[in-house]
Amino acid sequence: MRTFVSLIRRFLRDDRRGASALEFGLIVPVLMLAVGGVTELGGYFQQSGAVEKGLRSAATYAARADLPLSSAALATIEKIARTGETNGSIDVVEGWSDGKAKLTVTVSDVTSGGTTVSVIRLEASLPYTPVVPVIDGLEALRALTISATHEQAHIGG
Repeated sequence: MRTFVSLIRRFLRDDRRGASALEFGLIVPVLMLAVGGVTELGGYFQQSGAVEKGLRSAATYAARADLPLSSAALATIEKIARTGETNGSIDVVEGWSDGKAKLTVTVSDVTSGGTTVSVIRLEASLPYTPVVPVIDGLEALRALTISATHEQAHIGG
């Protein structure tokens, strides 16, 4: 019995075949998680940038509209924030179509140096849409929210 055990130990100790396959099998899951994480982080930044760009464009439009903002102007502001165009039909970020997305438009007067200026503030909050479908099942990604704010001084129409 002892000879058999020592024979197996010697065989396993001296045989290196398959060692690289084992190492590869141990490293691949870690690498996949890292690549997936970096992809999702990049997707978050891309979607956040798209929301900020849409708010900036909508605030520029709102700054040139007549005050108080009419319901038609508010609808156009929302359309620009969502699609990037006054007559667009495709949302720039998928989270806009979710029922949890919110866009708030407020107008307030700010006084500085004796001059009063109307300032239009747009605030958006929408859920992050995961880039990699496999990671979509993780509840932590479903809880991520993209929030952005933009203010623009009113310059009249």
